[in-house]
Amino acid sequence: MSRRRAFTLIELLVVIAIIAILAAILFPVFAKAREKARTSSCASNLKQLGLGIIQYCQDYDERLPMCRGYDAPNPLAGNAVQTIDWRLAVQPYLKSIQILACPSNTNTDTSGGPTGGGDRSGGIQHHYAWPTQDWQGSAGLLWGNGSIAMAAVISPAQMLQVVETKAWWNPDMAAWNANGDGAHHHNDMGNFAYMDGHVKTQRWNSTFTPYCCWRFDGVNQGWSTTF
Repeated sequence: MSRRRAFTLIELLVVIAIIAILAAILFPVFAKAREKARTSSCASNLKQLGLGIIQYCQDYDERLPMCRGYDAPNPLAGNAVQTIDWRLAVQPYLKSIQILACPSNTNTDTSGGPTGGGDRSGGIQHHYAWPTQDWQGSAGLLWGNGSIAMAAVISPAQMLQVVETKAWWNPDMAAWNANGDGAHHHNDMGNFAYMDGHVKTQRWNSTFTPYCCWRFDGVNQGWSTTF
């Protein structure tokens, strides 16, 4: 009569230990792979935002959208004339508010009235912002209801167009806000759209030095920051 051989307790424990070690090794790899995919999705959002802004400029005499604080048709309110910001101004060219949501950003706040003094817009997630001012409070894309001609941007490949935000409900971000409110979701880096249409994943301090990418006037002005 043959005897059936079973696993001993020691053998089972060894197998469990091996599985646990493999899981500990592979889980961080899987997490990084998932974040890489989310980073690509976010970069795609910014690319589409950049294209939408360019299309807007073509329809409005080569001038960039105003950041906030002006009356225009709100596509999220049946095109009723309301005080809106740049995120809603470019909606006719995007056809989707989901583009304004980074898949790595866990903040789901969509608060803010449709008027709100132009400071914020309801119904959209606040994951991307208009870069408005450098460290000296000048030479950015203007935070209010002013508009800049595309021809005024001397170095479009080095000028930020849209930046990521962590939980920033304003439609804009100044350079000095970036340390506390800039998003570092993508393996301690953020995605940035530039005026020439390219999107780059980089650390925030690289937008300040050696060239300050928050300026449109071509001044080569680096800054020391703690990020």
